[in-house]
Amino acid sequence: MNRQDIVAALAERGDLPWSVLSYCLETPAACVPTFLLLLERETRELPVSTEEHDALFFGIHLLAALRIEEAFKPLSALLCGDSQKAAALVHDSIGDTIPRTLMALGAGQADACWDIVASPRTDWLVREAFLRCWTFNVLDGHLSFDVAAEKLRQFPTTVAPEPDNLLWIAWMTAIADLGLTSLSPLVQLTFESGQIEQHALGVLPSDMKVFQDDLEDALHARAENDTGTYAHWLEHKAYTPFNGTLQDFIQAGKHVIKEGQLPTDAKLLVAADTANPFDGPSRA
Repeated sequence: MNRQDIVAALAERGDLPWSVLSYCLETPAACVPTFLLLLERETRELPVSTEEHDALFFGIHLLAALRIEEAFKPLSALLCGDSQKAAALVHDSIGDTIPRTLMALGAGQADACWDIVASPRTDWLVREAFLRCWTFNVLDGHLSFDVAAEKLRQFPTTVAPEPDNLLWIAWMTAIADLGLTSLSPLVQLTFESGQIEQHALGVLPSDMKVFQDDLEDALHARAENDTGTYAHWLEHKAYTPFNGTLQDFIQAGKHVIKEGQLPTDAKLLVAADTANPFDGPSRA
């Protein structure tokens, strides 16, 4: 199967091109150079055909499944660039499989992830995806819990999102999932001080209950001293790098393939609107 065949097959949206994806997973040399090049061209705003653009959605996921770590930097640049362009490429997967592709590509990239989290010009959903990758780096041992706790402690003053920014929820989730009970009073104080604005379409008082429940779940998963329990918690919380299984690609395909065309029941998420590229109905 040559380059043109692969690109054409992965650009199709009729059904999940699993046979071609399997071939690429088994024959990395047939696809990696192509998708690294296309990713670079997209990032540098060089000409890319419509077919190549459409194929790159699965191409990014293939690079992640194959652990092609050199894809992390151009993918990061693309996601942090023009939000309309990024949304047109990754669709609603920004809140689903893209964080897991970053985990697959970004082991040891905690500092780079945090720099993006702290970037006020970047779409909050992109920042959330990189915060999840950063949290994974902590859970996976690439960054100490002490250093992570200090970063999260300083978040309200160093990152300081707008009061109505939903990145606050991502911050709370990171604290909870890392089991950082020492920061629980800070979360409460940030709520009570009004630094986090509470409103119907944003952060709600009920999110404090979710935070406490998530914190207890994380502590319980570790306290069990059972690798199976902890592994199940990691999977449930989606702290598992994109591995390229059939189920992984089915999950990714939900965001680009018509409902009913996947090998299992899959709800098609609606792509982003023009005002807030990633903040579509799927986030409601």
